[in-house]
Amino acid sequence: MDVPHRSPSHGWIEVITGSMFSGKSEELIRRLRRAQIARQRVQIFKPAFDNRFAESDIVSHSEMRIQGVNVGDSAELLRLIHDDTEVVGIDEAQFFDKDLPAACTQLAGSGKRVVVAGLDTDYLDLLLLHRPDALVEPEEVAAAFDELESSGKVLSFGVSNHTAGQLELLRKSVRQPIVVNQVELSLVHTPLIDAGIATNQSHFSFGADGTLDYCRLHGITLQAWAPLARGRALGGDGDERSRELSRVVARIAEQNGVPKEAIPIAFLLRHPARIQVVIGTTQPARIAAGVRACDVELSREEWYELYVAGRGASLP
Repeated sequence: MDVPHRSPSHGWIEVITGSMFSGKSEELIRRLRRAQIARQRVQIFKPAFDNRFAESDIVSHSEMRIQGVNVGDSAELLRLIHDDTEVVGIDEAQFFDKDLPAACTQLAGSGKRVVVAGLDTDYLDLLLLHRPDALVEPEEVAAAFDELESSGKVLSFGVSNHTAGQLELLRKSVRQPIVVNQVELSLVHTPLIDAGIATNQSHFSFGADGTLDYCRLHGITLQAWAPLARGRALGGDGDERSRELSRVVARIAEQNGVPKEAIPIAFLLRHPARIQVVIGTTQPARIAAGVRACDVELSREEWYELYVAGRGASLP
């Protein structure tokens, strides 16, 4: 197929927008790869601080990737553009400064095709630091938080999978409250809860320093990801532990007149830490079944029966 080379007066802007996990980066990569296959001269950029999946590559949630260049702001992006560049790709537009629209207009005006991907919002209600970094410099995090807050791009800040000690270290440097700690927690993954029940009984790793109690003391909401543990929290036909958990979950679900998926979620909601549950499924029927947890008020006896069955061991 012949690809027309347009004159400098025929540049344009393409905007790829949507919610998180809607395929924005994947579509951006697809369009830029097609331009490369057509032997067009392509330059690709993303915000310098966005190194969640790769240092400079643009990476989609489906693991598609394409090489890019990190830039600090729109001015730096413009300085790096080559005169003979035909296509400019920009990812995570929402993290750029307010001058990005003008920069894109300038590039299009010079005859370039500009493909921009970003969230369909100009701010985030909550930004989480995803997993601890062994090389973290809390002062750098504080500076980034200040910039994001002052620019109006982020309203609140949180973390994921942080221990009490890591939270304390971070809170010493940042001005903003840490409002959320998102952690893996389910009927079959309970180290945070175990630490408070089996104290001085055996070795614990994550949560052994009292992470759950620390969050409660400092008003940090715990969010539980993987609450169904990909179905393992419902039990199954595997080992005896899974079969026993399946029997207990099914019986309590029947007694309460709700789907089985509601019970592992009700288990988390019953905890006095007021845990928020992050359901990972995108299937409407599974989401509706999980929401039925709001109709269940587990007794203490039911809660501990579930805990013991999921743990596969009796209480100390």
